[in-house]
Amino acid sequence: MKGLNTMIVEDQSAIRRNIRSILEKSPNVGSINESAGVVETLAILKQYQPDLMLLDIRLKDGTAFDLLNIIGPFSFKIIFLSSHQEYALKAIKFGPLDYLLKPVNTNELLDLLQRVATNFTGKEKNIIVLSDADCLHVVKIDDIMYCHSDNGYTTFYLSNGQAILTSQHLKAYEDSLPKNVFIRPHKSYLINYHYLQKYRKDGFLILRDGMEIPLASRKKESILEYINNL
Repeated sequence: MKGLNTMIVEDQSAIRRNIRSILEKSPNVGSINESAGVVETLAILKQYQPDLMLLDIRLKDGTAFDLLNIIGPFSFKIIFLSSHQEYALKAIKFGPLDYLLKPVNTNELLDLLQRVATNFTGKEKNIIVLSDADCLHVVKIDDIMYCHSDNGYTTFYLSNGQAILTSQHLKAYEDSLPKNVFIRPHKSYLINYHYLQKYRKDGFLILRDGMEIPLASRKKESILEYINNL
């Protein structure tokens, strides 16, 4: 496996240098890129696609949370960096691999990089296993058109017309499906953007099969920005 394309987002240059020196010791790391703030990171991400981002909470022109909210759905893994534990709870909602306190311990980071690399090898799955009342279904992620949640159950609608009802809430699947492919335009829906055909201005996303997915008003700006950047 090629090394992980890794980005260090940290406002203090001395800390960036220290983290880079640790990363360079790891055989699991490939290219390394650096930035100090939100605006700079956004510019780099137009050209550079990291597998892993080591992300400081407090940046020179905002916070890690500002950055991630602007980016929207993302596929790279995150390790948060901070000098304080106070942000850990807020950070959890972004599904980080870990939350490291600064100064970063060399052995701790190297061990974590090894685990990340292992997960990338064979674990960037193109399948998902879904359980209904009768059996386990092995489903290609690319075949999932959209998911609909109702009363704690989630139904998967596939491109072949099959529907699979599971007993898990949509949130469980949102966290496991690739964030660069699946977007959540409404609290009850998760859709694969590859099956998105158009946005209708009365507030609905139209899929290729004609299915109309409501777009929540609070999600409209971020989802349309995401679509415009496809």
